[in-house]
Amino acid sequence: ATRLDLRAEADLQALEECFSHCPGCGRAVRDLRAGCRAGYVSAEILRVELEQERGALRSRIREYEAERGDYRRREEQLRARAKALEQQRDDIHARLRRASSELRSSFSAAASK
Repeated sequence: ATRLDLRAEADLQALEECFSHCPGCGRAVRDLRAGCRAGYVSAEILRVELEQERGALRSRIREYEAERGDYRRREEQLRARAKALEQQRDDIHARLRRASSELRSSFSAAASK
């Protein structure tokens, strides 16, 4: 119970004592205290449920963040692989150009003989 809850309980107890001489008023104050206690219990149950839900949500967020990290790492791997394949493609094109140039030179040399 919070300080405010304890203070409210003390105030209600003081009211009950003040009205103890009047059965109807005393009963009304007792009913009010019982209602307040029930409200405190309901509020505490709700607080616990909300804390549990908050914990579950935090756990899901951590899972999603880990998954996002996995996706980022996978994306970086794929980008690196794509870059390596592009480099490999460029190397093959350069080799083809050299081979084509050498082939033309060979034909040219053979034709001039």
